[in-house]
Amino acid sequence: MADAAGRLRHVLLGIGLNVNQEAFPPDVARSAISLRMATGRAHDTGALLDAVLVALDRRYARYIAGGFASLRPDWRRRAISLGTMVTTPAGLSGAAEDISPEGALLVRLDDGRLLPVWSGEIAVVARD
Repeated sequence: MADAAGRLRHVLLGIGLNVNQEAFPPDVARSAISLRMATGRAHDTGALLDAVLVALDRRYARYIAGGFASLRPDWRRRAISLGTMVTTPAGLSGAAEDISPEGALLVRLDDGRLLPVWSGEIAVVARD
């Protein structure tokens, strides 16, 4: 969150990591995975937390030094929703097209409008 002068004052992150689960309930088993399931071994959650915090600190330093523009190429490369059909938090459907220079997900709606999505959960529409 920025203050009236545009200075960054707070950042709120919601990060969920499935670490040592060996299985998931049937309703999410097709779409969920844990680090343990992906690597075949258990992981130390304290060491993982340390690594995540170090990585976040590095990214934050890059943001402070170069603004969002310094992070955008990596963000775009890793954004799995780009090029897919999504549903926005407002319930609108369209194609996730890009990340704006300011950091919004740009969704091309079915009617052709380009909608910037600044926050909320984006649902990728499952393909049959």
